[in-house]
Amino acid sequence: MLMKNLSRRNRTILYVITVILIMSMVISALVSFSPVASTAQGSQPGPLIRSTATAAR
Repeated sequence: MLMKNLSRRNRTILYVITVILIMSMVISALVSFSPVASTAQGSQPGPLIRSTATAAR
């Protein structure tokens, strides 16, 4: 329905943008659920937040 009104060039551009968007969502999901990234995120921000809070006082 909607795709019939688009020209071939616009349809190709829309397809490329859709594929890039889906790939970026998949990559960000893989990075956020990887155990290395989650353990690094879980251990590093704690001491950094506490040290800056104590240094500010």
